[in-house]
Amino acid sequence: VIAYGRLNMWDAIPLLLIYSGYVGYRLRAGEKRNSEGEVNKRKAVLYLLLGAATIVALSDLFVNYLYDTAVTLGVPPVWLSLVLTPIASEIEEKVSAIRLATSHAEGGSLAIVSFIGSKIQNATVLLALIGIFTDFDLHPALPEVISALIANVIGVVTLLDGKLGAKESVMLIVLYFAMIYFSFLYY
Repeated sequence: VIAYGRLNMWDAIPLLLIYSGYVGYRLRAGEKRNSEGEVNKRKAVLYLLLGAATIVALSDLFVNYLYDTAVTLGVPPVWLSLVLTPIASEIEEKVSAIRLATSHAEGGSLAIVSFIGSKIQNATVLLALIGIFTDFDLHPALPEVISALIANVIGVVTLLDGKLGAKESVMLIVLYFAMIYFSFLYY
């Protein structure tokens, strides 16, 4: 995708296949573990539907206010979206991760798996959907694509030893803000 600078239907197919393989792997891995209690499936589906409906209902409003705020602050809308959109769109993951990490012995591990799963979905399904519905020119977004690639490589290398301590955490936070700063310089 980066090589020829476009995202289209032909890119969507391998991205969806990669994500399907990941989901299959996670399902097989989940079946091997013992479950600690039955999940209320009706309640889970209801929460999922309510959350999806809320996101759909408020997304246009969020984008409009994001643009208006960027104009008011005198910063590029793309830059403000790089800063605020991930925070707003993934707030549930962050709250859940903090709760998991502080309340259960294996909570930190579950939180990391949740974050990684989300990033895999973002890098496959969301890009595939863009490719299915548009023929998107990646050249204007190339700095963000390269930054995301670098950040993901650094994140994977950081987790290779199976440990995530305070030093690694601080380094990743500094990396996040450095990427935001450099993207601001670009715009």
